[in-house]
Amino acid sequence: MSNKVAIIGAGHVGATIAYTLTVTGVAAEIVLIDINEKKAFGEAMDIRQGTAYCSPTNIYSGTYADAKRRRHRHHHLGCCEKGRPVPS
Repeated sequence: MSNKVAIIGAGHVGATIAYTLTVTGVAAEIVLIDINEKKAFGEAMDIRQGTAYCSPTNIYSGTYADAKRRRHRHHHLGCCEKGRPVPS
């Protein structure tokens, strides 16, 4: 499998989507992007540590530049809070 998924927004919805994708083995690589970089990093580490016995998934926090790198088939998911704009 060579899917890369970029999730924009590491709140409750974004973190749950990242966890679900990790547990089900849908994506080989997941990048969590959030305006609060520490939140995205913490969520990525929690998921990485909590899914040690699941299918291997490279999950990490990053930036929009990480989402643009195209080594694999590529998907973007946006999970924004009301009132917060997503940069295009």
